[in-house]
Amino acid sequence: MERVFVTGASGCVGGETVRALLAEPGYEVHLLVRDPAKLPGAWLGHDRVKLVVGDFLDIERFASTLRTMDHVVHIAAAWGEAEAYDVNHRLAHRLFELADPERCRQMILFSTASVLDSAHRPLRAADEHGTDYIRSKFLGFASLEDHPLRHRISVFFPTLVVGRGSHVASALATLARGWPLVAAVTLDASFHFMHARDIARIVVHRLKHGVPGERLVLGNPGLTFDEALGAFARARQLWRASRPFDLTPHLETVARLFRIRLHAWDRVCWETRHFRYETVHAGTYGLPTDLSTLEGVLAELGLARSR
Repeated sequence: MERVFVTGASGCVGGETVRALLAEPGYEVHLLVRDPAKLPGAWLGHDRVKLVVGDFLDIERFASTLRTMDHVVHIAAAWGEAEAYDVNHRLAHRLFELADPERCRQMILFSTASVLDSAHRPLRAADEHGTDYIRSKFLGFASLEDHPLRHRISVFFPTLVVGRGSHVASALATLARGWPLVAAVTLDASFHFMHARDIARIVVHRLKHGVPGERLVLGNPGLTFDEALGAFARARQLWRASRPFDLTPHLETVARLFRIRLHAWDRVCWETRHFRYETVHAGTYGLPTDLSTLEGVLAELGLARSR
């Protein structure tokens, strides 16, 4: 039985990862959690789930447990202020140092594709203009070059993450409510996305077959904003303008109209707009691809209409 230490189990990606691990018979899953009540009840009595109750900020307390792990997967993230730099950078590195390098075969750090340019190099604007979350994720990845375990730690860079409880799922539900307005506009932009369940599938696959030190950008093939709105309209059986109005040159006007305060990172994202990478996805590894299209994701979220 292989032992896997997982942080962030109560989140969207973490929850799917735990489910994927428990679907395999060969893993004993150790979950670092502050509040076990946030976990599904079925996990609490599961014979292959071991709770490690505590705060990630106190990771030193769990050194003896970490030395017995075959795999460590750090998914937990913090979003702002000093905690972001601890959880996403400083203590993330310390987490892997506490594992036994002679035993621990896979160490996986979750970052975000937002800290990379299109050539998968560190995006300096993320350091200079990023929010606490973005900048701490940038530092967590970029500073690995000086880490003694840099060749052992794999880094996963998810693109837009979709799944129940995700920010993108909430945005899609809002999009459905505001469709009469959205149907008439477009943007010159593009992106990748991946469902949290597919991310979990890839995590389990790389625990089995991956090599230490991988750098993987996780995302399905890219979509333009216009293609995404077209797929949304088809899945919802909604009307869309044949010649939508291009909002791209009118950022400032839109921001003033809707009283949106644009921060430095917002402007970086707007100026970039085309977030395109060389990605891996479920199909790359011969895994199920039922969630690889926007139509499939909308159906899973209950946002598609049956024909």
